[in-house]
Amino acid sequence: MQWLKGFIALVLRFLFRVEVEGLEHYRQAGKRVIIVANHTSFLDSVLLSIFLPEQLTFAINTQMAERW
Repeated sequence: MQWLKGFIALVLRFLFRVEVEGLEHYRQAGKRVIIVANHTSFLDSVLLSIFLPEQLTFAINTQMAERW
């Protein structure tokens, strides 16, 4: 499954010119970290889950979730 995540990361880097900076700070923060995206699109969750090393849990506005 890791190969799939790597492939998706490669495609996203190509399509959206994604650059990841500051992962050393993420690792230094320890086990309890809150990441806040500076944009509010559905693509944010995909990008964060692909480019951050851990499995993530997302909080979403229930009104947004009901739109799907």
